[in-house]
Amino acid sequence: MVPDRPLVFAPAGQRALTDEVAARAGEKWGIEAPRWVRTSMNAVYRSGELVVRVSRLNGQASAAAELAEMLRSRGIRVARPAGLSPYESADGISATAWEYVAATGAPIDWDHVGEMVAGVHALSPHDVPGGHPLPWCGDFPWWDVDVLLADVAPDLDAASEAGLRRAVGRHRHWTAIGAPVVVCHGDVHDQNVIMADDGPVLIDWDLLCRGPAAWDHAALLRFADRWGGDPDAYPEFARGYGASLATSPVADDLAEMRLLVATLMMVRRGRTEPSSAQEAQRRLRYWRDDAAAPQWRGM
Repeated sequence: MVPDRPLVFAPAGQRALTDEVAARAGEKWGIEAPRWVRTSMNAVYRSGELVVRVSRLNGQASAAAELAEMLRSRGIRVARPAGLSPYESADGISATAWEYVAATGAPIDWDHVGEMVAGVHALSPHDVPGGHPLPWCGDFPWWDVDVLLADVAPDLDAASEAGLRRAVGRHRHWTAIGAPVVVCHGDVHDQNVIMADDGPVLIDWDLLCRGPAAWDHAALLRFADRWGGDPDAYPEFARGYGASLATSPVADDLAEMRLLVATLMMVRRGRTEPSSAQEAQRRLRYWRDDAAAPQWRGM
């Protein structure tokens, strides 16, 4: 385990490889052959009422299930482990099985999500299973903005590069503010909440980390104006959480830095994916201070 990296910080691998791992895991567990659903950092498969996640993990594969059970014991609604031993391939890729959570399509209960995140922030680092990493949030590889900017600079026009560099100068010193450090989910936004019959389920704990509470508020602070989300989402989340960080300097810094990192990562992806290149150009208009800059697509 690399202590300064989250549980998942590298893609699982090519589709052919993850298909093979999922198939072998299914055979080991004696379940219906897993069917591919999507791939991001993890490859996700469906097998009847189970979800199979294929991942390149930084830590013990069993730690994800141990974390989920600990969180459930604290009243934090997460996906339930299926009770099947992880499958680990010779390539260092793991498959874990989880109970499928059916989405109702109902609007997200952000009050309840805020309440759950407050519960996460109340945890002690000692509550996190020993085989699960708990890095400092600022150590995530994609948060080294100087390296990221240098990498994508040849793909930027002068106006957008200047705007991005100004933003880095304004917001990069968020660590110096000295906000208290808590255990964070690491990636709280609408795509990581499933509304089930009995309420919201908070998923994707791969970026569990230590950081200021604002780390888990930042994405929702800009959810409406940049991503076209519900403008009531953050006020409702803050109500459930028990405090609003809308005027917090560190939250403001992190909200803008998240946007900056999301833009640079999209520019990088655009080198090989035409759809990402198109989205990158949408995002760069914001950094040029374009008054007509459109809202962004996809978190």
